[in-house]
Amino acid sequence: MKSEETRRKSALDILRIVATILIVFHHYQQVIGDFPGSSISFYSGGFYFGYMVEFFFVLSGFLMYRYVDKIKEGMKLGSFIGKRALRLLPSVFLSSLGFYLLHIVYVAIHHNSWLEVYPHWWEVIINGLGLQAGWFFNANRLNFPLWYVSVLLLCYFWFYFLTWISKKTKIPKEAFYFTMIVIGLVLKVCLARGIIVHIPFFNGYSLRGYIAFYFGLLVACYLRKWKRIDLYLVPCISLGIFLALFFINISVMEYAMMIFGFGIVIALFSGNWINKHLNIPAIEIIGNATLHVYMWHMPCMLLLVIIKDGLLHNLNLNSWLCMVVFTVLLFVGSIGIELCAGHIKKRRKK
Repeated sequence: MKSEETRRKSALDILRIVATILIVFHHYQQVIGDFPGSSISFYSGGFYFGYMVEFFFVLSGFLMYRYVDKIKEGMKLGSFIGKRALRLLPSVFLSSLGFYLLHIVYVAIHHNSWLEVYPHWWEVIINGLGLQAGWFFNANRLNFPLWYVSVLLLCYFWFYFLTWISKKTKIPKEAFYFTMIVIGLVLKVCLARGIIVHIPFFNGYSLRGYIAFYFGLLVACYLRKWKRIDLYLVPCISLGIFLALFFINISVMEYAMMIFGFGIVIALFSGNWINKHLNIPAIEIIGNATLHVYMWHMPCMLLLVIIKDGLLHNLNLNSWLCMVVFTVLLFVGSIGIELCAGHIKKRRKK
């Protein structure tokens, strides 16, 4: 029987599904445009729905806490990172290649680029290696939502390293995780004010990942040890908040509060009181399919534009109906990919 920490929580899958739908709507309106006569905008409205990516980082950090003990017990870096890279990077490469080839078709039709950026073949390789953002480079524009995967791998790397250092030095891991959040907030303000421009491993993309991912880790830490929070953390957290507020402005304060809100929602939806009523296999399948939705939604949007310009001239892309149908079809295709992948895994195990 699986423990409470390793058992799949369907309520978190529901959050993942909702966040994925919102990010698809956000990018759809980003590249297609706001709908005429609509009072709701997922791109230029009061709330920037692009921050759903931060939600994914918080959730990833929250779920990653289960590996703390495994790392301290001797799990190797190659095994830890390699498993995740093999799960993510082939899809990143294929979706980047698909975007690149579709863009060639688009240019042949329109004689100019889509989104005013000409992708290069070498960007396919950089994307496939998971290095397009956060590490050494600022994100390229080839299937640009995939910057999330690159920064997520970087978060995994630092998570392993900091947890390993915690074991060697006997310094509590929470102190390292919280330090990453403070560093992220301070450098984010410095970037906004032009004090710094670009630092490898600490640019605008990686900082978004660090702040959210390590906050998710801390949420998981304190849910696990709620009844015995170490007293040393009180001055540590107070000092960190003071240093952050010393540099902070209103926009970054709002950003930090949004991350805090994401963490609270995830903590609530991780409770047994809600998950015991949601043990539905279909939710898990759709939850797993959200990764494919995220990987492929931008190439599929480009394909939709090509089809509209080449075959379906009367198709109104700038409408709720088209956006919703596109998203539903995207999920249907992604669920099909997930079911096929699951079937292949079962056959290999036999």
